[in-house]
Amino acid sequence: MIRIFNRRLAYFLVVLFKVCAGLNIPSEKKFYWLPNALTVSRLVTVPVVTTSILAEHTFVAQTCLALSGATDWFDGYIARRLGVESKFGAFLDPVVDKICVVTTCLALTIRYGTIIGIPTMFLISREIAISALREWAAQQNKRDLVAVNSTGKVKTTVQFCALFLLAGEKTLSIFSLGLFYLATVLTLYSGSLLFYNASSLFRQ
Repeated sequence: MIRIFNRRLAYFLVVLFKVCAGLNIPSEKKFYWLPNALTVSRLVTVPVVTTSILAEHTFVAQTCLALSGATDWFDGYIARRLGVESKFGAFLDPVVDKICVVTTCLALTIRYGTIIGIPTMFLISREIAISALREWAAQQNKRDLVAVNSTGKVKTTVQFCALFLLAGEKTLSIFSLGLFYLATVLTLYSGSLLFYNASSLFRQ
């Protein structure tokens, strides 16, 4: 059993290396599962990150967050590289992202208290509101009105950097806390832009 697992893991890593290196891969369509497997792998890091933050195992928490951030970029790149983009993958990726972000924020709230908890409440409220807005837009065949914009991508980057720094600290620093609050402001701003873009739906 262990040998079979090791062979499959080695095969997976070889395919991943070839894709990232831009090498040709025969029968690319048979690797349709690869991007989604990377996406799901981020879920494995969730309990490790949260328990590590609560136990103040900063190195483990930051390592898992770094791996999570790397796979978040690789899954989309590999899907485009192999031509195996799917509707399920487009649905799964943001869901997993939200789970990773929210659970990390909740763990930091338990550890540091209301100074993290207050912006976390705004973050969770925004994600619920945008998810509902996108569901409604999809029902109206207007999903393009609430597509991810450049502000949202900047927000995601700043948010990840803030969480990465916070997870690696045993005492809050002004810089990491300020970055987290900046991410919260960008979160609310990007959400307001999506509501503005979808304002035509409110008149129906």
